[in-house]
Amino acid sequence: MKSKWTALCLVLVLVGILAGCGNEELTAESLKDAKVEKYVTVSDSYKGMPVTVQASTTVTDADVEYYIQRTAQNVEEMHITDTSVAVKQGDVVNIDYAGSVDGEYFEGGTAQNQFLEIGSGSFIAGFEDGLVGVKVGDSVELNLTFPEQYKEDLAGKDCVFEVKVNYILKELTDETVGYLDSEYTSADQYRADVKKVLQSYMDSQYDYSVKSQLASGLLNACSFKEIPESLVADFETDLREDLTLSAQSSGLSLEDYIMSRYNVTAEEVDSTIRTLAEGCAKEGLALQYVANKEKLKVNDEELEAELQEALKLGEYATMEELLSAVGGREKVRWNLMYDKVYGFLEENAQISAN
Repeated sequence: MKSKWTALCLVLVLVGILAGCGNEELTAESLKDAKVEKYVTVSDSYKGMPVTVQASTTVTDADVEYYIQRTAQNVEEMHITDTSVAVKQGDVVNIDYAGSVDGEYFEGGTAQNQFLEIGSGSFIAGFEDGLVGVKVGDSVELNLTFPEQYKEDLAGKDCVFEVKVNYILKELTDETVGYLDSEYTSADQYRADVKKVLQSYMDSQYDYSVKSQLASGLLNACSFKEIPESLVADFETDLREDLTLSAQSSGLSLEDYIMSRYNVTAEEVDSTIRTLAEGCAKEGLALQYVANKEKLKVNDEELEAELQEALKLGEYATMEELLSAVGGREKVRWNLMYDKVYGFLEENAQISAN
């Protein structure tokens, strides 16, 4: 919960930063009690903002199978490497291949460790049928002809594909699903859960795209007078913490992570974090302005419900541990307010898909 706002506020640096120094001691969690109108005014254009995004994606069964194949690729127990086993229709095989025309290898005709479902019709006629009966580890030479409707430089031409069968992928069954995740004994349940996770990811990408545009539009509707230094410092502290965790998960130091992610020099690392924090402070002021004007609040019941749901996830044993990790109740309240305001902006936006 603690890092929900930090991820989105990073987009705000794209539209410019106004530095200032207010005397009031403000933090993200104390914004709800501040008179933010003395720092910022927001025009009514925040309602009905135009947003154009790529249409949300619905995960298909084919997407799920592709994910499973990519996962199984790295699990040796899912590979049939027995050289006495031959390829049959319906198998998913891992192959290397190289295609040539008149003895010359052509562009795009060579690949390694490619997956192919035999019978899917993914390759030109004869390619998949030509692998049926080939044993694991063996190579075969396929003499084929490109269709007349193929791309111009290869259309209708005779070709030769040299193909090696590296291994056959085991079918995902109740007996093999444990190789992918030891917590599962049902292949159907695994597929269902993979689909949920993939859909959740696609939905979050869509949501992020919408909120990014809303954030930019909201900032464009703002006129800032000054930015309290204490608010910037509060956001900077949390940003450093979150960025440090991201750097550690990438095996990098904070300095190297910032340099690679934002394409800056070592001397610019601190100023980059500062600029990001200023963007977050501006966003916070703007969001609270809208919340005040639209009378949006997070009551104690909503806050407690959120905390209880978080506790149920089991990452923390007690409420005290949870609150310590996320920065306290008021930090969580701010996160909920963040979501509530962006929800309001989205409900009133003019969203179109391209």
